[in-house]
Amino acid sequence: MIGGWNVGWTFTVAAMALFALAGNLPAQDADTREVSAYRFTDATLAKYVKAARALAALGKSMPADTSDDERDEEDEGAAGGMSITELTAKYDAVPEARRAITSAGLTTREYVVFTYALFQAGMAAFVVEQQGWNKLPPNVARSNVEFYQRHKASLDSVAPEPKPPQ
Repeated sequence: MIGGWNVGWTFTVAAMALFALAGNLPAQDADTREVSAYRFTDATLAKYVKAARALAALGKSMPADTSDDERDEEDEGAAGGMSITELTAKYDAVPEARRAITSAGLTTREYVVFTYALFQAGMAAFVVEQQGWNKLPPNVARSNVEFYQRHKASLDSVAPEPKPPQ
């Protein structure tokens, strides 16, 4: 938890909701278009890994705020409906989290978009492995799926472990 907010769980729920939208429906909203248009690079991956590790270390070093668990559960349950802007604002509202991301050379918005695109590419990679490239969901960049496949070990080392709200 960072400032009373479980970063990993919120990210996971929001990313799953965005993948469902981006992979199965035509790009209808700005968030879906932004994630679908995002392209990974090696330079951005290095920054993302650095930011993710800094956030993980931050989460371990900060005491958990258990004073308002009911509010936390409500916030986490609603995370799937958050826009990129809303989730970015959550990171920006916690100075330590914002610093962890920006010190790696990313904006908090790019961190969120990269995360969503990463989750989308990972899910699409699974589909491709099981059913072939002809089943790649619409609006998912093949180049991102290939990037994900090439860098899977590095990406898995920083993926947040989903933990249900407590």
